[in-house]
Amino acid sequence: MGIIVATLYSRYAMDAAIMARKFLFFPPFIGIRIAVAMNLLDLHFPDSVRGGLLRIGNSVTPVALLAVGLQLRFEKRSKHLGSLPWGLATSWCFSRPCSS
Repeated sequence: MGIIVATLYSRYAMDAAIMARKFLFFPPFIGIRIAVAMNLLDLHFPDSVRGGLLRIGNSVTPVALLAVGLQLRFEKRSKHLGSLPWGLATSWCFSRPCSS
């Protein structure tokens, strides 16, 4: 869905076949297809392999967020710079666990 929205608002026109090819060969989507196939075929990894994959998988999100954060460039006169503290504060508030 995000790819479609980004394509609609981009400066460049993209062919539907090119967009479908990019989507089908996007590495995370290939992984999802492999995982669904393994689930349907009832294939499982051994515990030793599963533990290693779990450790690698736990590090993916922080590394991806760091990579995106390192690519951000803020201009001093950006109209969006004032919204940054508000967005960070609300995301921090909503990410905290609820205490009952």
